[in-house]
Amino acid sequence: MLQRTQPDTNPHEDALLRPGGFAWWYVDLVDEKGDGLVLIWAWGLPFLPGLARDAREGRPTLPRARPALSFALYEGGVCTCYLLQEFDEDDVQSDLRSRFQIGGATLEIHRRAKDKWPENIDIHAIFDLAIPGSEGRVRGELHATGPVLTGGPLGPQYAAHVWSPQLVGAPGTATLDIDGRRRTLTGRVYQDRNESTVPLHDHGIHHWWWGRLSLADRTLLWYRLHHRDGHVEEHLLDVALDGCARPCAAPATLARPTRWTFFGPRCPRYLELVDGDGQPHQVALDAPIDDSPFYQRLRMRSDQGGFGWAERVIPDAIDPDWMRPLVRMRVHNTTGANSFWLPLFAGPIQTRIRRLLRLPTPTRALP
Repeated sequence: MLQRTQPDTNPHEDALLRPGGFAWWYVDLVDEKGDGLVLIWAWGLPFLPGLARDAREGRPTLPRARPALSFALYEGGVCTCYLLQEFDEDDVQSDLRSRFQIGGATLEIHRRAKDKWPENIDIHAIFDLAIPGSEGRVRGELHATGPVLTGGPLGPQYAAHVWSPQLVGAPGTATLDIDGRRRTLTGRVYQDRNESTVPLHDHGIHHWWWGRLSLADRTLLWYRLHHRDGHVEEHLLDVALDGCARPCAAPATLARPTRWTFFGPRCPRYLELVDGDGQPHQVALDAPIDDSPFYQRLRMRSDQGGFGWAERVIPDAIDPDWMRPLVRMRVHNTTGANSFWLPLFAGPIQTRIRRLLRLPTPTRALP
């Protein structure tokens, strides 16, 4: 069962030391046009090739031995730059509370007192990442400040599967320089942590949905887990601009019709969320911008003008033998061997073919 904990709790002391466990810190931004980016600092990220196979075969990996970083930029409903990089343990420095450095990316999370409750939380991310197949870099930073999340139903500090949202819907700005192409994004920022001391496929989950939708006066958080025994577990929060969370008034409804996807299972086209005041929100789910048999990311669009992200994860579909070589094409091992095809699936979309063929990549401004 998923447990939401207070934002000021530390990860379990075994989060990086228990074989097969995982921990990740997630930050995203979405602007008023639905463009945005996602950054993840992770140890034992379940999607890394070979990790789930080793756990299923009785030789689970220590999470601290597989640190990774993910960067994704979304523009116009398309992922225009993607990086999933894996590093050695020596490339990591972190106190697992307020500072997380993996390779060329650092995330700092600082709480500071205000004159009255609630406290504020500052998120500052800086990144300088290699682009496979070229000398180019993905550089930039993201900053957001807002009230720390308070209220809502909470579970114990430590559990088999912990979800800890900290900053929800705060204003933020990201500045990017991608191989000389510059872009600034201003929007709403969300940050949370997920952790577990057991492998993801041992949680009894058939699949889960997660999403966050930022509206003018609130953010709606949605986490639904469909367990293999048929039980459905749902966590729904209505978070005000002051960070105060309360339960939503009714379960989320995934509406038909559904759409086929190229790689993954069928996806609903619409979602209805009912906020804490009982007001329904009709939400369109765009076609997946990341699509695979085990993971899908979709953009959410509210009938009231808000945007956000949704994702679906299917743990039992992660890391089958036939898919592992394909996943390796997307993972940049910064200290080891990589797939010849890596430049075709990583880095800015505009230069992938040129980088695969080792041709010069001209610099032009991002729109």
